[in-house]
Order: sequence, then structure tokens, then C-alpha cells
Amino acid sequence: MHGHREPATGRTLAARAAIVAVAGVAPVLVQSAANAAPIETADVGVSIPVDAHVGAVAPIAEVDPAAPLSVAAERNDPTRKRSGAVQAPLVGVDPGTLHLPDFSAPAVAPIQAPEGKIRVGSVQMDAPEWLPADITAQVNDGAAGAEASLAQTLDSAGFDPARSDRIAAEVVGKAAIGASVGSTLVSPLAGTSALIGAATGFVAGTPFAPAGWVVVTALGAGIGYGVIAAPAMLVGGAVGAAVGAVEGYNAVTP
Repeated sequence: MHGHREPATGRTLAARAAIVAVAGVAPVLVQSAANAAPIETADVGVSIPVDAHVGAVAPIAEVDPAAPLSVAAERNDPTRKRSGAVQAPLVGVDPGTLHLPDFSAPAVAPIQAPEGKIRVGSVQMDAPEWLPADITAQVNDGAAGAEASLAQTLDSAGFDPARSDRIAAEVVGKAAIGASVGSTLVSPLAGTSALIGAATGFVAGTPFAPAGWVVVTALGAGIGYGVIAAPAMLVGGAVGAAVGAVEGYNAVTP
């Protein structure tokens, strides 16, 4: 007994016809492709490695903030100290290019003193063992700050950076030497003046004894010494600074 079959509709008959057509044409297409001549492709000279990663990019190197900078960048980066002055040939100074400082030049970074050294401009010496490290650092920072400010001023006056560094170092260093020499030369007079000041302070502090004898006597000694030593130090420092400026201006070697 045959199963019941639904009558074929027009859509069903069309689908069956399409299947029969594809089944009949497919072998012919396959055979034609097998017998056909191979298709040649033009060689454009482009070679893509099999293991190439499409879209891969080189990683960006991280910048180490402690890494050394170029000489110019290091010199004008006030956020950190630089290792030393500009080491470049010193060209002759052209007076025609100089002018009054306009303070428009970029800031100049201070120079880091070597470990265990006291550096005051062009003067460098071993730090005394008895001098505390924080005091040594204060001396170095103060001298380096003054030197950097002077170098910036010289830059704004038209000096070459290497020349500015040289003059600034010589001025600060020679000023320190001059002040020391001036103080040493008048030390006998300053000592006598300190004794006179101490005696005067002792008398003046008697009404407030015994504390007055200690405090006022020490104050009188300090004033007596300073009256003689301070002017000598100022004069010596000024003379030394002038000598350093001349030497730095006329220097011909780095």
C-alpha cells in the first residue's frame, strides 16, 4: 500500500527543476576546469612572509627621567642638576653682539658638585670630614645657584653658553678666594676688634648678670669682629669677582 503523497505545487516543481539543472551542469564545469590551461599571474615583486603579523607595531621605548640629556637640554633644564659646564671650544667674544641683559634667556641648571667635594665655581676641594653632609650640601647648592643665575644673565646679554659658564664659574670661584684672602689679611685686626667688642659687651651686660655677661659679651665680640672682617671680605670678594670676570672673558680654552 503506497503512502499518501501531497500533490506537487508550482513552487515545488520549480525547486526540483533547479536541483536537477545544477546536478547536470556541475560535472561539466568540473571537467572543463580540469582540461583548461592554468591561469598565469603576474609577479609584482611583493613577498609577504608567512609568519608576518598584520598590524604589529614596534613598542614605544619608555623614557627614563634619570637618563642623561643632551648638553643643551641638560643645561637649560632647571628641574635637575647638570653634571658640569658646557665643554665646547671657547670662541672669541664679539663685543658687537653684546647688549644689556634682558633676562629673557632660558633658566640655567645648577652644576652638581662631585661626591665628597665642596665646589664654589671654579674652586673645588675635598669636604672636611668634620663638616656635616647637610652643611656641605647647603654650601654647594648656594654656590651652584649663584653660578647658574649669573650664567643665565650672561646668556641674556649675548654671550655664548660655553663662555657664560666659564665666566660665571670664574667669578664665583675668584670671589670666594678674594673674600677668604680679605678675611685672613685683617684677621689680626678683627681679632683685636672682637676682644674690644667682648669687653664692651661684658660691661654693658653687667646690669643683666649673670646672663648678660654671656649673651651681651658674645654679641659684642661678634659685632667687633664683623666691623673689621665684613668690609674686608666684601672688598676681597669684589676684587676676586672682577679678576674672575676678566679671566673668564679672555679665556681661550674650555
